Amino acid sequence: MLYVHSAVRLTLEDLQERWPKLIPGLCAHEGIGFIAGVDSSGVPWAIGANGRIRLDTGEVVDEDPLRPYRDHAARVLRRAVVMPEAPDLYVNSRVEEVTLDIAAFEPLVGAHGGLGGWQDRAVLLTPRALAHVLPTEHIEGADRLHAVLVSMLRAVGQRKTVPGQPAEGSGPDASH
Repeated sequence: MLYVHSAVRLTLEDLQERWPKLIPGLCAHEGIGFIAGVDSSGVPWAIGANGRIRLDTGEVVDEDPLRPYRDHAARVLRRAVVMPEAPDLYVNSRVEEVTLDIAAFEPLVGAHGGLGGWQDRAVLLTPRALAHVLPTEHIEGADRLHAVLVSMLRAVGQRKTVPGQPAEGSGPDASH
């Protein structure tokens, strides 16, 4: 994630104006699969070395940089890119299409929080006594997983809702 010290989130055009070689240079790097950000109209894009995809409509220009990342990639990335706390620019490593390995950008940490490969297939083990709390739909996104985990804490009496305040882990995205 690239955050530029600024009072506002920078758009793809802002980044291009300030650092003309940044986006093309990142996209051309052999270890990078794509970058993602919003344009000046707030439209989320994923951009690769040979093409781009508009994340809200699925419109592809030239080659789809998300093709190696499977069907859920555009949906998951769109959610992340439009969040208020999103970085100015996401930078995601390439995925090795045969092994599904991705390149970690930081030593000794692995590939946490990236998109692509076998590492983005998580497993949630829960006690049978809490099975009734789990949603029947697929849990997608860290914010949704947080809401599920908070509901488990509530079910065992470890988390309470404060009257007059929204429940932690609730809200418009909590049921998606």
